[in-house]
Amino acid sequence: MKAKNKKVLTGHDAANILSGGNKGAAGETFGLFGQYQMLPIIFTLAIIPLIVFAVLYDSGLPVSDWFEGGQKFDVFLIAKGHLLYFAGVIMAIAMAFKLADDDARGILKKGMKWVIPTGVFALLALISTIVSPFRATGLSAIGGYEQHESIWVMLCYCIVLVYTYLAVTDEHCVQIIRVALGFLAFVESLLGISQITGHDFFSTTLGRTLMVPNSLAQYRDSLTFTFSGTGNHQVYLTLYNPNYVGVYASLMLPICAILLLSSKAVWKKIWWALMFIGTMICALGCGSKSFMISFVIVFVIAVIFYRKKLLKGWPVLLGALILTIVAAGLYFNHEKINPLTYISNAFFTKSSESQYIYADFEKDGVNFEYNSKKFSVSVDGNVSESAINIVDESGKNIETVENETGYTYEIKDDILNGFTIARYNAEAKDGNMIYYLSLTDPRGYHVDFTKTDDGYKYVTSLGAVVDVKNAPSAVFTDNLHFASGRGYIWSRTIPLLKKYILLGAGADGFTQAFPQDDYIGKLNSGYLGLIITKPHNMYLQTGVNAGVLALICQLAVFVIYLVGSLKTYWKAELSDEMVEFGLALNLGIVGYLIAALMNDSCVALAPVFWVLLGTGFAVNRLVRERESA
Repeated sequence: MKAKNKKVLTGHDAANILSGGNKGAAGETFGLFGQYQMLPIIFTLAIIPLIVFAVLYDSGLPVSDWFEGGQKFDVFLIAKGHLLYFAGVIMAIAMAFKLADDDARGILKKGMKWVIPTGVFALLALISTIVSPFRATGLSAIGGYEQHESIWVMLCYCIVLVYTYLAVTDEHCVQIIRVALGFLAFVESLLGISQITGHDFFSTTLGRTLMVPNSLAQYRDSLTFTFSGTGNHQVYLTLYNPNYVGVYASLMLPICAILLLSSKAVWKKIWWALMFIGTMICALGCGSKSFMISFVIVFVIAVIFYRKKLLKGWPVLLGALILTIVAAGLYFNHEKINPLTYISNAFFTKSSESQYIYADFEKDGVNFEYNSKKFSVSVDGNVSESAINIVDESGKNIETVENETGYTYEIKDDILNGFTIARYNAEAKDGNMIYYLSLTDPRGYHVDFTKTDDGYKYVTSLGAVVDVKNAPSAVFTDNLHFASGRGYIWSRTIPLLKKYILLGAGADGFTQAFPQDDYIGKLNSGYLGLIITKPHNMYLQTGVNAGVLALICQLAVFVIYLVGSLKTYWKAELSDEMVEFGLALNLGIVGYLIAALMNDSCVALAPVFWVLLGTGFAVNRLVRERESA
């Protein structure tokens, strides 16, 4: 028996049916907000990351032995956070109306496996902040010093994730996401090209005028950018730091590549080819090692998913791969960088315990150990006048020679060759004059100390006389320089997790939870005089700020998405733009999560990730429903 008037169900038809019928191309199924449902998403995805606006703010950190306080200047983060608040409120209101609709509740019910841990994560982060001794930082609209990820920013991330999942109801919504991504990639690529060629837009008169409001006009000419014009690794875009450009590229490059391959229209292929090239230029110009690692891993995963199509289209892939390798080779050759050596020097460092300085401050002197050589430094009377005594562990004097300055002495010893010790004076924190000794090793690292009635004390860079505290350390104790110095930060952060299993230190509480008074540890790792404001690892950041339990909830959301994507696309025929875009999102999110092992969550980029994760959940749902239909 033959069927009459048989109609072929297209992808667009299926999308309309699955979203509640053909109610208009703009997704009117969203009820009260109709076609405007995507506006907050477009704003969060394509506008907020581009905002660069100067703000003068109070640091919020208490004055201490390691922090001087005062007003600080921010350009890249605070304004983005405030705009995210606006978008988050709009989304929350829209969701409140939306969830009155049966269809919306049905969509939400399908995502309860990950919505529940998202809600628990948000609740734990909020409670952690409220009960934290550092609550003033986390509850403020600005957030913490240099990070500015307040609890309100963290809650907005959760709202953005769920709202996007509810709002992306059909293929038209997905097209809007693509257009917003294309706009973001276009603007960032132009900025990246200006920065890599040494003509940073933000350093121009127009750039400074747009960035700095008239109320702060006196800072326009004196405003400098740490990475601009530095040669290697000078691309920072609107993302505050080249490290975040590496995370951005890890997220965006797989999406650009697959949209290039899957687009049917020639002009779309040309557009995404240009965006791929522009994003790759930004990635090379930022010098991020985490991007290089995530790119290789994601490429291998992409080949596995495209295994069937590659049997026919392998020449195209091979050509693209050769072109990418040649372009990268030309760049690294121009910058005189060996990429293999560049990465191996950071991640395959050998234990350098013998190069560390160990110091014990006692009543009668300071005992040091360097390269297995033990020696002690003391003075007979006042630091400003008395002779400096340096003896080895057997009590034998170690010779010193005064140089032409008259206050610096070179230490004459085979093992301690290159060491010097000098006398200095400075104004202490209490306003009095302080005299101290400074022992400097061949690397230029120095230990400043003085003699008090209670014995020898350490002198901080702010002129405070303090007792030295050795912070607990784990895993990377003997590899402090691993991953470009992350080994030290991770070694001191991991022990903190034992304290924050149920609840964390609160939003942006990491800075005050971290042992900033670990002066000798900072000395050995090259961080002396610096404030550690982030752990350079999104998972450790979440574990400390929101607690280990909240981290488990966050990881559960990621795992549920990745497992769902694997089930959805493993056997899928990659011949439909919707399906391939879903896979593109999956690969981009995998790249982001890999890069996050060596970088933090940052309000400059994280909103993009949470929008795309919500879109990923929504596209997976649409693809599965289409297959069922």
